[in-house]
Amino acid sequence: MKQPALSTYKKAPWLTTASSCNAILLRAAVNGATTSDTGHPRSELREMTADGSATTSWSSTAGTHTMVVDEAITHLPKTKPHVMAGQIHDESSDVTSFRLEGSKLYVTSYNTTHYKLVTSNYQLGDRFQGKFVAHSGKVDVYYDGNLQASVNAAFGSGYFKAGALRRGHVTLYGVTVTHS
Repeated sequence: MKQPALSTYKKAPWLTTASSCNAILLRAAVNGATTSDTGHPRSELREMTADGSATTSWSSTAGTHTMVVDEAITHLPKTKPHVMAGQIHDESSDVTSFRLEGSKLYVTSYNTTHYKLVTSNYQLGDRFQGKFVAHSGKVDVYYDGNLQASVNAAFGSGYFKAGALRRGHVTLYGVTVTHS
C-alpha cells in the first residue's frame, strides 16, 4: 500500500493505532499470508520515497543511511516464539535486524540469527530505541544509544523496514530515516 491511502489505513488487529494515539500497533499472524519471496507472515512498514508513492533504495557504500526506531515487542507466538523488529533488507535478503527469541534479543547478520546478543533479559513491552547506520560497506547497529554490532554489508540496493516480521506483535512509537 502506498500514500496517500496508507495515511488513513487501518486493518484491526494487524495494523492500527494505540488507544492513546501515540503508537502504531503491528501484528503478524502465525498463519498469516506471505509474499512470494518469504515464507513468513509480516506486518511492516517499508521505506518509500519522501511522498510515499514509490519504493526507494540506496547503496551501503555511498553516503550514510540511518533509521531510528522507537519500539516495543509486545507478544511472541507460543510455537516458535521469535519476532524480528526493525531491519535492513538488500536486493535479495535480510542484512541485519533486531530478533527476539523468548527473552533473548539479538542483532542478526544475514543468515546468522545470533550474531550479537544484546540482552538475555528482554521483557515483552520494554520500549527501546534501535538504530541502524549504513555507511562505508557496513552497518552499525545501536540499542538504546549503545553500539552493539558492526555488520559487514556492502550492497547496492538496500532499504529499511519497521514492524512485526516473522510473527508477533510490535508497538511502533516512532521511525526516523535520514540519508546524507
